[in-house]
Amino acid sequence: MELVPVRARDCECPGTPHGEDGDIVYILPKPSLDLGLAWQLDMSESADAKGAVQSAFDPKTTASIKTETTANGTTSRGDATVTLNRRGTMTTTGLGSGATTHTLNGSEQGTVVVRSPSGSTNTSINDATTDLVVPVRSRDGGPAYPLSGVTVHATVTTTTRGSETRTVTTRRQETFNGTNIVQVEITVDGATARCTYDLAAHTSTCARR
Repeated sequence: MELVPVRARDCECPGTPHGEDGDIVYILPKPSLDLGLAWQLDMSESADAKGAVQSAFDPKTTASIKTETTANGTTSRGDATVTLNRRGTMTTTGLGSGATTHTLNGSEQGTVVVRSPSGSTNTSINDATTDLVVPVRSRDGGPAYPLSGVTVHATVTTTTRGSETRTVTTRRQETFNGTNIVQVEITVDGATARCTYDLAAHTSTCARR
């Protein structure tokens, strides 16, 4: 799952709070594939510091929000069609005008099916974000790397070409520690490799597969 930082005042998504709270940054889930398909985001629930569900977002008392995303539809690319069906939830806690960090927990599941004259590819996706602590970005726009937490992107992909079918299972786990260096663990069909990803330089020591 790709996480997208959005300032409340800049987001036109349904249910997103505005007004006094416009400078708070919410980290929201976004479908990993940008295919120009229907994408909907809704703030389905807000709660105060004691966990009591609120009827509406309150910039003074809301301490957490739960967002839901859906992405679905079919599009064409060349002679191929791509059908996407994904749904996810993300709960962000630690909100408030004086907050210095936000904590994210959520998951996303779905499928991506690609069909072309040469065959088809069917990928099932299961993503998770666990206790991802993200600092509230400073107004000067300086780096704000996740302080801790884990994200997992897991897929099972079945490819069919003529009479041949192949299934590949992958799992990518990223562990954050407050620096620009992310610890990465990649497992493909049971074989695990460890590497790093540099958030600042956008470079990786992970071997291409």
